[in-house]
Order: sequence, then C-alpha cells, then structure tokens
Amino acid sequence: METNSQKKNQTVIYVLIALVLLLIISNVYFIRQINQLEPKIATQSQEKVKLKSELDSLEAQVEQVTESKTKLSATMLAKNDSLKTIIGALHFKLSKGKLTTAELAKVKAELSALKEQVKDYTAQIEVLKKKNDSLKTVSDTLKSNLAVVNTKASNLEKSNQELDNKVKIGASLKLATASVTPYKIRSSGKEIVDDYAPKVKKIKISFTIAINPLAKMGLHDIFAQVIDPAGNVFKATDTVPFTIDGKELQSTIHTSIDFKDDGSSYVLTWLNSTKLEPGIYTVLFFADGYNMGKTTFELKK
Repeated sequence: METNSQKKNQTVIYVLIALVLLLIISNVYFIRQINQLEPKIATQSQEKVKLKSELDSLEAQVEQVTESKTKLSATMLAKNDSLKTIIGALHFKLSKGKLTTAELAKVKAELSALKEQVKDYTAQIEVLKKKNDSLKTVSDTLKSNLAVVNTKASNLEKSNQELDNKVKIGASLKLATASVTPYKIRSSGKEIVDDYAPKVKKIKISFTIAINPLAKMGLHDIFAQVIDPAGNVFKATDTVPFTIDGKELQSTIHTSIDFKDDGSSYVLTWLNSTKLEPGIYTVLFFADGYNMGKTTFELKK
C-alpha cells in the first residue's frame, strides 16, 4: 500500500506537468500573435514611407507655384497658404513613432483629400498662367502696334512740319527787282546823285516784290542790311533786331510795307553819318523770317 508521502509527491508532479503544459501553450500563443503582428508592423511602415513620398510630391507641386512668377490673386494666395498648413500637419503626423490603424487610415484619407485639392489648385494655376501668357501676348502686340503708330505719327508730324516749312517758304516774300541810288547832300539840303564814296550821305533803295499768290496780303516788316566792302554791317542807332533761322541779327534799315501782290514798288532810305570807303556794297533783304534776296552797288574813289 502506498504511503501518504508517495501520494503527495505524485500530486506535485501532476501540478508541475500541468504548469509546464500551460506555459508551453502560452508561449505558442504569444509566438503566433507576434508572427501575425510583425507583417502588420512592416506593412504600416511601408504605408508611412509611401504616404510621406506622396506628401513630398504634393508639397513640391505647391512650392513650384510659390516660386513661379505667376501673379496670384488674394484668394489664390490664401489657398496656397492653406495647402502648406495642411501639408505641415500631415508631415507632423507621419513623423510620430507609431500610428494606430485608425490614425494611419485617417492620414490616408486626409492625404487623399489633399491630392484633390492640390490637383484643383494646380489646374487653376495652369489656367491662370495661360491667361497671363495670353494677356502678355496681347500686351506685346499692343506695344508693338503702338510703337508702329508712334513711328508713323512721328514721320507724319515730320512730313507735316517739312510741308509747313515749304508752304511758309513758298508764301514768303521774294525780291523781284532792286536798284540803289547814292546821293550827296549839299549845304542847301539839295540831294544830288553821286557815287563818289567820300561824299555819299544818303542811299535810296527801290525794290519790287515778286508776284506770289501764296503770300499773305497786308503789312509785312522789311529788314535790310547794308554791308561794306570789308563785310561789316552798318547798324542804325535805332536798329531793330530780327531773327533768321533762330539767329538774331541787326538791321541797317527797317520799315513796313502794305503788300498787295500787284508788283508795287517800294523805297528804303538810309542816311549815312560816316565816311564811306570805295568798293562793292551789298544790301540783303529779309521779311517774315526769311531771306528775300540781295542787290549790290559800287561807290567809286
């Protein structure tokens, strides 16, 4: 017959065997759980890498718009800032060490929505670029046309100015005939024609103006310069300056005539207070800013 001690030893053995079996079963269970979890962890890691790559691509698209020279409206700028904010938030979520299945699913959903927003945004930017390009083309065309118009206008203005100058020249008075008569003056005041240089005290210049239907009828200022043989202009004490080709000149004689375009004869008179030298003298006529013509006369020794 078995003793009580032997029965107790058998019971302990059975308990130990049961514990060992339970431990073995637990280890098998945990090993199976770990084996099932490892693929999920690997899959989640791969998903995070893929999502980060997609997010980087979307961020690059948004940055490309920011760095471009496309002029954005206030609305488009706000949209650009909003996309950058969303991208930054998703980067932060993906940078976390571990994500639960629910968190990863949420990130994927947000990234999917972001893709649509970026797609719509870039499409709007492309439309805007095409409009800007079209407007630039129109602007360049207008500038080119304006340059052509300005050139034509400048050429036309120049032609008109040249024509106006020709008309003014054509309408200016021109000398037809001119003759000079020198006089000496006796003490009695009688004037006698004399071309002896030292005795000449007065000169009368008779002239006619060529018929010109373009010339303005009425009063015209006539200026004359008497030039001695050495080329010096005699200047009257009450000389009246006049302008020719932008240059101011001094006159020897000045008068006004009533031009009627009928071939009338006019007379200029010059009283000389100095001793004249013998030689060839020249008389230049001017009117309305133009040279009318000239004549010469000779005084003898």
